[in-house]
Amino acid sequence: MQRAIEHGFKPQRNLKNLGDNSGRERKELPIEEVVKLRNNGLTFAEIASTLRGFGYEVSKATVNRRYLEYMEMHDE
Repeated sequence: MQRAIEHGFKPQRNLKNLGDNSGRERKELPIEEVVKLRNNGLTFAEIASTLRGFGYEVSKATVNRRYLEYMEMHDE
């Protein structure tokens, strides 16, 4: 990398969209529904499958991440 920079490569030109809007767009999903299903004893995979049936294209990991974010926000 040092040699590339010495020969004129400018890595800062690859850094765009940094800040609040960097990365992918967040998928919208009904967090109240996720919490309700989780409190009913469903696993994150089952919740994701249920939400896909409602038309939300989400994975188990996304459901888990949003649930943990919600719980962290409401535990304080």
